[in-house]
Amino acid sequence: MELRFCDDIGMFAWDRPIDNVYDTKGKLLASGSCIHATEWCKPNCYNEKLYKMYPNMRTKDIRNESQWQNVTGREIKAILSRKKKPTKRARGCTRGENIKDYEDIERWVDIATENPDTDFWVPIRGWRDIFLRKEIERVLFPISNLAILASTDVTTTEKEWQELKEAGWSTMYVGDDELENTPLGERMFKCPKTFKKLKGHCGICKAGCFKSITLGQAVDVHLSQH
Repeated sequence: MELRFCDDIGMFAWDRPIDNVYDTKGKLLASGSCIHATEWCKPNCYNEKLYKMYPNMRTKDIRNESQWQNVTGREIKAILSRKKKPTKRARGCTRGENIKDYEDIERWVDIATENPDTDFWVPIRGWRDIFLRKEIERVLFPISNLAILASTDVTTTEKEWQELKEAGWSTMYVGDDELENTPLGERMFKCPKTFKKLKGHCGICKAGCFKSITLGQAVDVHLSQH
């Protein structure tokens, strides 16, 4: 499994393909993971620009997805133990979806339980599938070293917000930098890394995306647009 240290967020992370990858003859080489994306995602995805700048990202996506399909929590532990930049935090998928399907839930159980001393940051769009959401709540919410956040944007309805908050979700919003509160009127925490450009701050932040772990509280994080 390829984990890379992201100076921008101050921790190790991995990636998956956001959409299907084909060869020149149209053969599917890797399935895209962002099947729960909203209509806002595609035209605003910063990875689309990166794919144009770095064509080899597609090749790396094929390898990343193959590795993700076979990775174990024990392998993640071994990889992190060999890294020269130790950190007690790691992020799943800076590119792509962390929980695309039920098999991904099982992988996260294995990863979290095999790495109890590492806190994992797990933003997801998979919550938009109601059945997948309920399984995430049942299986993953009780795991103490998973900081799971529902990724939201301008298309998230008030009804969806209500459902998320009633179920105890933390959220991570992007799309309108001027917005101060959620549609339910709850104050959002402005991400210091994106609003104040504090490079690497995610690795030490206690009031943002890791608040469910550091302070035992749900949080609504507001990211500025890239």
